[in-house]
Amino acid sequence: MDLIIYTFSFVFVSLASYLIGKLFSQWGLPKITGYLLAGAVAGPFVLALMDADSGTQLRYIDELSLAVIAFVAGSELYLKEIRSRLKTISLLTTAVMIVGTILMGVSLFFLTEFISFTQGMPIVSRLAVAILGGVILLALSPASTIAVIKDVRARGQYTSTVLGVTVTMDVVVILLFAVAVAIASVLLTGSGFNASFVGLLLLDLGAAIGIGFLVGKVLQFVLARPWNHYLKIGLVLAIGYAIFALAYAVVQFSYANLPFEIHIEPILIAMIGGFYVTNFTNSRDEFDEILHDVGPAVYVAFFTLTGLGLKLDILFTTLPIALALFAVRAGSIFLGGYVGGRLAGESEKHSRYYWLGLITQAGIALGLAREVANEFP
Repeated sequence: MDLIIYTFSFVFVSLASYLIGKLFSQWGLPKITGYLLAGAVAGPFVLALMDADSGTQLRYIDELSLAVIAFVAGSELYLKEIRSRLKTISLLTTAVMIVGTILMGVSLFFLTEFISFTQGMPIVSRLAVAILGGVILLALSPASTIAVIKDVRARGQYTSTVLGVTVTMDVVVILLFAVAVAIASVLLTGSGFNASFVGLLLLDLGAAIGIGFLVGKVLQFVLARPWNHYLKIGLVLAIGYAIFALAYAVVQFSYANLPFEIHIEPILIAMIGGFYVTNFTNSRDEFDEILHDVGPAVYVAFFTLTGLGLKLDILFTTLPIALALFAVRAGSIFLGGYVGGRLAGESEKHSRYYWLGLITQAGIALGLAREVANEFP
């Protein structure tokens, strides 16, 4: 019963959010900014139209939306269109990774003097925090990036490059995180190199890639059937939600039956599924049509719910540190994007503005932060 009440309440909040998004669009701002603001205002810290439990109760909407957005992100990586951009994507990814890891890690090390839970820690412990935090700060957000791209109807080489870097960086960050956790474990415990954790993260990554291709095959089967268009929309949405249900089931099964936990990343699975349909099937156009039909409602729901989940009380108490980290992260991505762009032979203009398309962060970073909490309680 509570779920029904929360759902109907959220529908009304989303309708208001949609109208606010249209107003923001008239002012020349992205609609998703309006959605986020509407959600934050409706949340427990301003108007309290929905309480703090709404995020938990409406988790299914969040997961369904993320799956669709990840499908869109994967479908945008059409190899025939981005093949000429692969050099630029690889150089940008490498430059942002190197510059970002170093600058954000060093900055975070010095900021640990001012963070409450790290004050008084020995230097090696602060170094471990900086290494882990630097890698997590490097993570980007395909969901937010693709939402902005669709909102402003952006097309072209710049857009393809930014999306390619954003998706590639997710995989790179997962690999870097495995190394960072192993190093942090040595620094914090004084034990030897923990190769088992690295192997487990690689297993997680490999499983996500494999399942992603299986999801692509299932989508291919559905899209190839001569079924009603709306039935196919429903099945695509069901497949998207099933990805998150499967990821949760794998965690529960491994926790109960194995000496270790397996955490497969559902967003990565969905992106690979969308990538497979676009590049290795004849259903690209129909898949795009389905995603285009459900996209507007998905973006309203996802970013309104994200706004509802903003913990404004915590944000205000940590605002100075948050602003400092934001500034360092933005500067690091700007420098990495500029260096990578120039090395790839990109124009001065594109190189100077790549960072704006790479500044978003969500999803993967939150998952990695939870991994740190589990590994170093």
